[in-house]
Amino acid sequence: MNGIMVMFSSRKLEDIVKIVAEKIALGPGGPGAAASPYYDDIGPDNVERDAGMSSIKYLSDKPFQELGRGDAGYKYVVIGLDSSTRMISTPFLSIAVVAATVYSRILGELYDVPPLMPSYPLNIDPPPSIAVLGVRQPWHEEGLEGVVTRSPAGVPYDKSYNRFILLDELRTTTETYLLQGLIGNMGKLSLRGRRPFIFIDGPVYHTPLLLRQHYGLIKSGGRSRGRLDEYVESWRVMLSNRVRALREGIDKGIPIAGVVKRLEKSSLLPGCGEYHDVLRRNGLDFPIPDNDQAFIDVLITWAMRRRLIGYPLKPLLIGPFRIEPSASLISEYVEDAPVKIAYYYVMPLYRYARIHYRVFRIEYIEPALDLLDENPHTPVIQDTLGAGSVLPLSILYADKRAKALSRSLSYMVARYLELGGLPLTYDALREYEERGML
Repeated sequence: MNGIMVMFSSRKLEDIVKIVAEKIALGPGGPGAAASPYYDDIGPDNVERDAGMSSIKYLSDKPFQELGRGDAGYKYVVIGLDSSTRMISTPFLSIAVVAATVYSRILGELYDVPPLMPSYPLNIDPPPSIAVLGVRQPWHEEGLEGVVTRSPAGVPYDKSYNRFILLDELRTTTETYLLQGLIGNMGKLSLRGRRPFIFIDGPVYHTPLLLRQHYGLIKSGGRSRGRLDEYVESWRVMLSNRVRALREGIDKGIPIAGVVKRLEKSSLLPGCGEYHDVLRRNGLDFPIPDNDQAFIDVLITWAMRRRLIGYPLKPLLIGPFRIEPSASLISEYVEDAPVKIAYYYVMPLYRYARIHYRVFRIEYIEPALDLLDENPHTPVIQDTLGAGSVLPLSILYADKRAKALSRSLSYMVARYLELGGLPLTYDALREYEERGML
């Protein structure tokens, strides 16, 4: 699907884009009436970076252990869920698009957002694929089917709403909606006697840094928090919905795990004092880096110096970690938030060269482990080592497909904006021209 234009299954999406372009160009007062986007100082790192954690327990007495292949087999039908968002900017407002895929190596494509085919194994209504940032007030009152103009907390996406937070909201809301639909339709899928297992890209539930910033301001007596209260309220809604979906999965016997690949944005390992104590007892007393990716790189270097790791290199497992909701202040915002259990997997690409390896974290809510067999790593092994991959293959495919869909959808939006006489910003125009799309 790389490098080709995706043809969506219905003209409805194209009609929505045309209507949006028409509203921008022909609305009361002309194009200039739509205010140009203004964004505050919250960027993607502030929004997406995991909060630093302190209330973390390390539940092993070993710094790491070798991860055997075990019985990889096909005990589980592993399903991957991922999404991708993009922003198309004009001088008048910006349009965000979201695409998502639910995929299984055994069952194939189970659902796409926006839909590519007339029907899918999952019988659910497609969620909106487009959000508009910087709209005029009458849009919110008129409403536009298939287009998001308000946050999960009901706040209008006006000119001052942070674009990075909007993208997070669109992506998180879409993934949770698909997760709920997948859980509700699981009994209709042909599992052939195997047990279902769901991977969702990113944390099993998020721990946005915004909550820590908000809580700190409240405790310090700060009253003027700008739009932070509105952003936090949206996260409260999204996190409550995600936790509800995870618990529904547990009730139906479906374990769900989050796959965290961008460990440079996470600080769980630097924040776990119990793990540092285990490392020191095993002769691994090194300066603690400030993120998980750097931490594991330094750990491998020191372990090789101490000859705790040698050639040929083998996959390693670090964990389990028990993460209380209070560690990231989730418990202050979401009622009865569940405990997380996390493992790190270190996968070398080559047996005799340590320069290439992949590291990812798998997160569960604690009750999910009771649904797995005696080896909680079996689904991970099945979708990685058992499939000849160093990352969960179901997520890799879902990620690639979702990115292709969002790329094609963003091109379609940009094309209709141009055809409608609405200019793109210079950076947006250059991006599409360099890709040969305009």
